[in-house]
Amino acid sequence: MEDIGGKDFARACNLSETHMRRIFIESANITPSEYLNLVRIKKACEMLAKEKCSIEKVSNSVGYPVISTFMRNFKKITGISPNAWRRKALENPENVAAYQVSVFKGW
Repeated sequence: MEDIGGKDFARACNLSETHMRRIFIESANITPSEYLNLVRIKKACEMLAKEKCSIEKVSNSVGYPVISTFMRNFKKITGISPNAWRRKALENPENVAAYQVSVFKGW
């Protein structure tokens, strides 16, 4: 839920932001920000499937203080809205566990 970005990743690796980004893309085939969004949305999916808290609380808990940004990223990565994800999780928890959440390209 912390406000972290490319500069923070680079600092943690003792690299320049440009060099760290280049290495990250070569290794993971996605940008550091795409990876961070993926991690946050995966956590949101877990929370939506297991907890009864509001979408806004889930959004804040995974690091999206602006709910519209959360909704846009959630739909971009999962293909459905957070509400639809929660409904699917409540209807059939086994299907949600098998649902792919990914931004990886070419994997």
